[in-house]
Amino acid sequence: MISSNIDLLKPQSIYRSFQLVDTSPDERFDRLSALTQSIFNVAIAAVTFVDEEISTFKSAHGTKRKTLPNNESLCAYAIASGKDSYVINNLLEEQAFKTCYLAQAPNNIRFYAGVPFQDIYGNKLGTLCILDTIPREFSSQELIDLTNLSYLVGEILKATQTAMNDPLTSLLNRRGFLSLSNRELALSTRTKSPLSIISIDLNAFKQVNDNYGHQTGDILLKYFAQQLTQASRKSDLVGRLGGDEFVVLLPNTKNENSVFLSRLNKNLAKGITIDGHNFYIKYSAGTVIVTDFEENQSLEELLVSADQAMYLEKKSSQ
Repeated sequence: MISSNIDLLKPQSIYRSFQLVDTSPDERFDRLSALTQSIFNVAIAAVTFVDEEISTFKSAHGTKRKTLPNNESLCAYAIASGKDSYVINNLLEEQAFKTCYLAQAPNNIRFYAGVPFQDIYGNKLGTLCILDTIPREFSSQELIDLTNLSYLVGEILKATQTAMNDPLTSLLNRRGFLSLSNRELALSTRTKSPLSIISIDLNAFKQVNDNYGHQTGDILLKYFAQQLTQASRKSDLVGRLGGDEFVVLLPNTKNENSVFLSRLNKNLAKGITIDGHNFYIKYSAGTVIVTDFEENQSLEELLVSADQAMYLEKKSSQ
């Protein structure tokens, strides 16, 4: 076990918002990890995402292993160090690493080098790393080369985020939400696992824009998005479909929707002060709970049903 300051790692929005680790292999990452292994002639090269507890090889050449707990992950240690790069020439010569899992048989890793990559918000979400079974020196030019390759990993990540991201709230946009939700629906259909969809619309939001200006409205939208994220689980999908319309998909649950809304209401009860004005956001929500699965069940139809339930609640509250 590695003795390190792993508790410096904080929850990363990439897993909550884009779930790249849980999606299918990405040829762009696969090509980069294969190229990296070839350039440095090492046993293993990997694109590794580091979450709160687990380090996951999104793409790896030279190992079939998919995950490591962070207390055994050299990449987690590299991220927690705060350094722009992390090189260990010989694990057996370092007190912190000589008894770690990777240094022991049958792994017998001796050398590690990792360079963190960043997302569009500047978060270090993982590393492009290389590992070898023999100690080795790592030249300054080799470190430059690995840094350049890690930069490319970050650019792929940023392109993916930009395509699926709502720039104002940092939630999934419509495209991102539909893409990931269709995958969740397909998985739930195969496994017969229940899921819930909550359609949310802010009440009287137009009046905020008219009376206080769009800048204040944008602040409230960002604030509401933050409360949605804090109320959700890591596995939930949270999106902004446009304007003041939001949606949440809660996989593998029948009753979590009421718990989620309870957490959200508790968060919102505190209110927010903007330019001396106190705001308490009110919303209407409609929920669809899916327990009887059909092979041709449409996500769009489920969203329409959730919208209809939401509008009924909005009408009844007026």
